[in-house]
Parts: sequence; C-alpha cells; structure tokens
Amino acid sequence: MADLAPRQGRRGKAPDDRPARARYWNTKQLEKHKVRNLVRCCGMDKAKATVYWRSVRKRRIKTIGGITS
Repeated sequence: MADLAPRQGRRGKAPDDRPARARYWNTKQLEKHKVRNLVRCCGMDKAKATVYWRSVRKRRIKTIGGITS
C-alpha cells in the first residue's frame, strides 16, 4: 500500500518572480483588461473603474529589482 504521508519539500504555489511576470504587472496589462471589463459590464466610466480596481486588487509579486507592482 502506498505511503500516505505528505510529501516533503513541496512549496505549494510558490510566488512567480520571474522577469516576465514583473513586466506583466509593471506594464499594467492586467489592470487594463480589468478596467475595460468593469466599464463594459458594470457601466462604470474609466476613471471610476480604475479607482475601484486599484482599491480591490491584491499585490501579487514581490519587489523585483526595486520595482513594485
């Protein structure tokens, strides 16, 4: 029978701090998509949607090379 003990050395969902991920956040690509969807689906104007998104978003990457998301 297989051993049911938890595996050692696994980090679960490790943070992705590769350069491409940092560029994705710092160019605000995700923010642009989210704001566009809030404007389209919720009837907000762009400025109001941007303020709303920035108030509810999570910071998902650590500081990479002195740049934060």
